[in-house]
Amino acid sequence: MIGYRVERVPSRRNQQNQNRIQILTKHFAEYTDQQGQIITTVNPDRNEHYQWLAIARTKEGRLAYLGFQGLWNQKKNDPAYDTHKAFYISDRPVYKPKDTVHFKFWLRNPRYTEQATPEYADKKVEVRLNDPQGKEVWTKSYTTDLFGGLSGEYELPADAMLGSYYLQLVNLGHIHDGGSFRVEEYKKPEYEVTIEAPDEPVQLGEKITATIKAKYYFGAPVKNAKVHFTVKRSAYNNRWYPIGPWDWLYGNGYWWFAEEWDWYPGFSRWGCVRPYPYWWPTQNDPPEVVLDQEVDINPDGTVTVEIDTALAKAMHSDQDHRYEITAEVVDESRRTIVGTGQVLVAREPFDIVAWTNRGYANVGDTIEATFKAHTLNRKPVKGTGKVRLIKITYTDDGRPLETLVEEWDVATDDEGLAKQKMNLAEAGQFRENPTC
Repeated sequence: MIGYRVERVPSRRNQQNQNRIQILTKHFAEYTDQQGQIITTVNPDRNEHYQWLAIARTKEGRLAYLGFQGLWNQKKNDPAYDTHKAFYISDRPVYKPKDTVHFKFWLRNPRYTEQATPEYADKKVEVRLNDPQGKEVWTKSYTTDLFGGLSGEYELPADAMLGSYYLQLVNLGHIHDGGSFRVEEYKKPEYEVTIEAPDEPVQLGEKITATIKAKYYFGAPVKNAKVHFTVKRSAYNNRWYPIGPWDWLYGNGYWWFAEEWDWYPGFSRWGCVRPYPYWWPTQNDPPEVVLDQEVDINPDGTVTVEIDTALAKAMHSDQDHRYEITAEVVDESRRTIVGTGQVLVAREPFDIVAWTNRGYANVGDTIEATFKAHTLNRKPVKGTGKVRLIKITYTDDGRPLETLVEEWDVATDDEGLAKQKMNLAEAGQFRENPTC
């Protein structure tokens, strides 16, 4: 491992600039254990904030590297694993006035590494209920069972305030947990509002026709109504990644570590951008309001909406789009029902994702490439095409040059998948170029 750190030290020669830059370096070598791991002697706690380049070599001369990376130690946080908690559950999240709320609490001191102790068994506990305005409306004392649990119920009055209620445990010292539920009054709608729009993606630049429909549940159309509809456009990205065994934990495409080659000509068209986790800070443009109108409904209970995507093609031809339609219908009884729909607008009829079973190989190894063809709404595309293996070299000024090495005819199956094996007979850098 090779490490470096930049620090500023006093300079005696330059009186105007009292500091100069000094680069400190370290290096060491160790053998990995039977599991291919090493535990370094680097101690980040001593302000040794080095950036490290790790290089691993096998006896056969194969090489792997990682860097430059910082090293850190995960400090123990005992208070986080030694807390007193109250776990709450109710028989449902939403109630109506006059309903009975059934709830349960469990009081525990989970240690995660030790067996839980019956610290809260046979304890006197007071449960307090606050209404949406924070006013106390009910309180009752309970005695926990052998496992630190309690159960109770509360009957909501007929005039119960609508909103979020909060159940809180009191007189327990360091436990201040609780739980909430909502009280809402449900009124069955007399009519429904739907939006009929194209199910398949529309080509960018074309016009979209959507129909707003309002009809009563007994079948008659809603007449003499006002319809206020809004159409919003936003950028749409439905990037697809091959399935991995840990998608359920880390998210789809968690293993795709390849960096973006924004500097490479054409990468924005055929390249695959790595996924970013949901907590990664992103800045998305707000939706653009395309239409905002209020009209009278037709005698048959419909309103036709026409959306022209020509402007989006002229202004944002480098991205796909989603148009969201929201319609509010107010009938003669002044009742308002809302319906929503969406239409996807694509730059290309379909997209192709390509990946290989490895990123590095020795000369003579066989690489298996897989291709997935699908539309913007993830429907597979079955067809025929060609796969080209292209070798990449670079000029003296760093510009990439591409040379065709070999070409194969392929066909995608019902799932939109195709596979092709490639024998690499020479060293170098390569990429695949599928066309359908």
